[in-house]
Amino acid sequence: MPETSPAETGINRRQILVGSAVAVPAIVLSTSIPARATSTNSTFDLTLSATGIATGSPVDVTATVLDSRGDPWAGQVVTFTTSDPAALSFSSTSAVTDSAGQATVSVSAASNATAGTRSITAASGPLSASASIDVFATTATTSTAAGIWYVTISPSGSFALGGSGGITADGTVTRISTSDDSVTATLKVASTTVQVIAISPGNDFALANATSDGNVVRIDLATNTIQAVIPVGANVQGIAISPNGLFAYVGSTDSTISRIDLSTNTVSDTIILPGGTGGTGIAFSPDGTFAYAVNVNNGGAGNTLTRIVTSSNTIDATTSIPSAYSIAMSPDGSFAYVSARNGFIHRIDPTTNQITASISTPGDTVGIDISTDGSFAYSAHPDANVVLRIDTATNTVTATIPISGRPLFVAISPDDSFAYVTRNTAASVARIEWN
Repeated sequence: MPETSPAETGINRRQILVGSAVAVPAIVLSTSIPARATSTNSTFDLTLSATGIATGSPVDVTATVLDSRGDPWAGQVVTFTTSDPAALSFSSTSAVTDSAGQATVSVSAASNATAGTRSITAASGPLSASASIDVFATTATTSTAAGIWYVTISPSGSFALGGSGGITADGTVTRISTSDDSVTATLKVASTTVQVIAISPGNDFALANATSDGNVVRIDLATNTIQAVIPVGANVQGIAISPNGLFAYVGSTDSTISRIDLSTNTVSDTIILPGGTGGTGIAFSPDGTFAYAVNVNNGGAGNTLTRIVTSSNTIDATTSIPSAYSIAMSPDGSFAYVSARNGFIHRIDPTTNQITASISTPGDTVGIDISTDGSFAYSAHPDANVVLRIDTATNTVTATIPISGRPLFVAISPDDSFAYVTRNTAASVARIEWN
């Protein structure tokens, strides 16, 4: 019997809300599951190849038409529209379904689009399906000291601190007001490199690693002055302040973690790591019971993740993670992400210190941060000049965002409304927003 035309039946239509991701300069769209419209005779799906889009990184939009028997329906004309053609454009506004019943076009994002919600709609005859789209814009780029390496946002969200690192580093810490993205102060704390900075839970002081000097510098954030210089004895790597603000762990290239008593600004204990060149990344569990340190060893092949019991400053677990570099702990402590410079991000179960999932990335992965609500993460990839947005529920990349200037580290604001990304060779920090 001949197929009944879709025009002879009604349509059930379903729209879905979407997540988001961001770029520098960029705008972002995302969707979660396929949007679908059905009738007694046919089914119509709308899917995206990625759940985020950024300027310079088009996303495929695919409509799938199935007949009443569930078989692919070839030869059907599908049109594609958006609620804001100035923000989003298609490679073609129509396509014909192939033997698989699919019609695919690509959608691109304009670099000057403003933030807000739009929609994409695909239609074939009376059948249609739509997906809501959140469009995001880069709102500011802040010039910083040469060789900007690291950035962190204060627990209050009112300011950020950036550290100068790499071959052009000048040992400067730059303070940025998050209200207007302006530089409000600079402070020289090292002869060359400041690769990691940690801000206290009370927003009153910060610790910066004067890497080649072998010191940790304590900064009074009320006066933007140096309070103390704490000798550690070797090139300083990662720094993390305990959740109660009473002590800090500092990694060094002599395969040690130093515990610093923040009431006296002195080293109170030293933990010997299993070989390597010290903790490049350190993170605490939310209750401060454990700390997790990434240890670089043997050119990356022997890198490990070490769990430390903070009550005794002893190691109780060590896991091999080739090329591991930095770590971010989820706010609820249920998981952590470890970046690896061999093209992976690994999800860690903190209770076992073991890898539970691995995410493939475009080459070198340096910095990573997890949102306050724990639902997404951002990672920086300097060799590929991109930032990735990761859905933590599925451990999948939902957006690939081109960013020039070798992005190294990313910091998400406490209210999950924006992020700062360092652009090492561009001497700047870019602000990206999604709300």
